[in-house]
Amino acid sequence: MDEGFDHLLDRLDSKEQERANGYRFPEDRRRFVCAHVFLRQVLGHHLGFEPGEIVFRSNQWGKLAIESPSGRELSFNLSHSEEIVLIAVSTTGEVGVDVELLRDVQEVDAIVRRQFSAPEQDHVLHARDRIAAFFEIWTAKEAYIKGIGRGLFHPLKEFSVVPGPEGEFSSVEDWSELKTAEDWKVRRLQLPDPSYAASLATIGDCPFELTTITGAEILALV
Repeated sequence: MDEGFDHLLDRLDSKEQERANGYRFPEDRRRFVCAHVFLRQVLGHHLGFEPGEIVFRSNQWGKLAIESPSGRELSFNLSHSEEIVLIAVSTTGEVGVDVELLRDVQEVDAIVRRQFSAPEQDHVLHARDRIAAFFEIWTAKEAYIKGIGRGLFHPLKEFSVVPGPEGEFSSVEDWSELKTAEDWKVRRLQLPDPSYAASLATIGDCPFELTTITGAEILALV
């Protein structure tokens, strides 16, 4: 990472710095650092603490939570793709988000057959724009498995979610052995840049706050 990013890297803890330095390409390191610096700013604003005072913990599957400061329940989730950073925060329940740049995917049909449920496959294979439909489902599935805190350890083909129109929630149907007791829902998000797909997952209709920002905007702020 060039000298211009040293001051940003110093704002992260040792585990975050280790992850950042593990990226092979400088652009990926830059995006990771910008996203996590901004995450600390957002959480610090909600908690009333300086960003550097926040200490994270993670579960066995890697989902982050706030260890300290304690005293206020705050759930959050972060996703970034290329130049877009998306952060969801809730004070009443777990949340999950995912954003992906729309792009060509090799062997997309094989991925759909291998990882998507029957309703999800039908949604993609009969869509006018199959790439857009693929990422609509993919981000919805990612948002859900990130929300429940298991990530890709959760079997992708053992639950189904087909988001409705933008702004409307759809229930997740999970028949896996790892399903949770909560009623999870997902919604498709409409971002200012139409070249990205994004989804949000929440427990029921719990309130949430979304923040979307670009890497360039983060650099201007810090």
